[in-house]
Amino acid sequence: MRSLRFFLIILTASIVVGGTLLAQEEGPPYGRGSGRGRERLERFKKMRLIEVLNLKEDDAVRFTAKHTAHENAMHDLMKERMDLIDQLERQLQTKAGDKELQKSFDQLQQNNQKTFDERRRFEGDVKTMLTPEQMAKFYVFERNFERELREAMDDVRRERFRRQGKD
Repeated sequence: MRSLRFFLIILTASIVVGGTLLAQEEGPPYGRGSGRGRERLERFKKMRLIEVLNLKEDDAVRFTAKHTAHENAMHDLMKERMDLIDQLERQLQTKAGDKELQKSFDQLQQNNQKTFDERRRFEGDVKTMLTPEQMAKFYVFERNFERELREAMDDVRRERFRRQGKD
C-alpha cells in the first residue's frame, strides 16, 4: 500500500512536470482534454486493475476493451455536462428567461440519466466477465485509486509549495 502510494506520487509528479514541459498549447479544463498525462494515467490504471483482478490474458484484453469504451463514453458525457453548465452560466449572465433555463435543466437531467445508464451498462457487462470476488475488488479498486490519486496530487502540490517557500 505504501509503495503504491509512493509510485502514484512519482507518477503524478512526472505527469505534472512532463505535461508542463511538453505542453504545446493550452488545453481545455478538466474533463474536456485528452492529453498524454490522461492517457498515461488511464494505461497505468488499467494495468493495476488487471493485476488486482488477476485476469488471464484473453480476459484482460476483453476487459480492457470494455473499460476503454466505457471510459470514452463517460469522458464524452462529462464533456457534454460541462458544456451544458457553461450554457447555464451564459444564460445567467444574459438574464435568460425561465423557459430557456428549464430547457437547459432538462438537457442536464438527460445527461445525468445517460451517465447513470452508461455506468449500469458497463457494470452489467463486467459482471458477466468477473467472479463476485473480482467484482468486489473492482469496486474497491475504483474507489481507492481515485482517493490515492487525489492524495498523491495533494502531496505533490504541498511539496512544490514547500520548495517554493525555500527559494
